[in-house]
Amino acid sequence: LIENHSLTNPIKPQLLRDTLKEVLQLFPTHFWFLQTYVQSEKQSFITGQLRRFFNSTTIKNDSVVIWLFAIQAEVDRHYRLTHLTGEFTDESKSGMLQRIRALFARATQSSRGQFCPVLWRLYIKFEIEQGNIQHAKAIFYQGIHQCPWAKALYYDGIWHFPEETEKIIEILEEKELRVRTPLEEIKLLQEMSHQD
Repeated sequence: LIENHSLTNPIKPQLLRDTLKEVLQLFPTHFWFLQTYVQSEKQSFITGQLRRFFNSTTIKNDSVVIWLFAIQAEVDRHYRLTHLTGEFTDESKSGMLQRIRALFARATQSSRGQFCPVLWRLYIKFEIEQGNIQHAKAIFYQGIHQCPWAKALYYDGIWHFPEETEKIIEILEEKELRVRTPLEEIKLLQEMSHQD
């Protein structure tokens, strides 16, 4: 209804935001409402309202969906400011990266988020993209400690940290997770992928 109305009769951004905030009070994890709210807030570079919304919502509702939206909104803002404007100092970039790291840390320590392999995988990927390999490796080991059943985490570890392959395979075997490929074949595949 909101989308249809906004297409036929343009509405003021503030009215749309207020309506979405009211609806999100009732349905805080609804994908479409969250996406529309984030999109409406993205149009301005002022993110105070969006941050306050996610701070208060994550306190009331510990849903992984909300954490993912909060993290994605900050990552998108970081991307827009660094790649599109070009006017971004190292100091402000560092502050923004710390904010994203703090969101990931809070999300992976939350009661539901700590058992979500997607959050751990995104956190590892983010740290690798920032060139912080040692921190990514530490996060990887925290992730497999919290989600020992998630094979995707182990695959990421083997892919991103090839020097840890033997140790990761040992952990997989300890956890009695099936490893269908012999270690020698995994190393051969790693060597071939690094040559490309």
